[in-house]
Amino acid sequence: RGSSPRVVSFHQMTETPKNRRVLALFDVDGTLTEPRKVASPETVAYLAELRKKICIGVVGGSDLVKQKEQLGDSPSMFDFTFAEN
Repeated sequence: RGSSPRVVSFHQMTETPKNRRVLALFDVDGTLTEPRKVASPETVAYLAELRKKICIGVVGGSDLVKQKEQLGDSPSMFDFTFAEN
């Protein structure tokens, strides 16, 4: 005998604490932004909402200065920031 599915209201979903056991990593160029361009306000807003639910990080082939040009104050926008070069 299986258990019944748990019914969760929208309010409960939006009030669920952040799951720190889940990490989503995003590449910068070609994923969060067009290559070498600035992230759209919609992308920045989506990441802010997602960060309330899970840990997020950014991985890029550029140095931190270039990531900041594309993503704004990237170290404070993400739980993890991995810059190369």
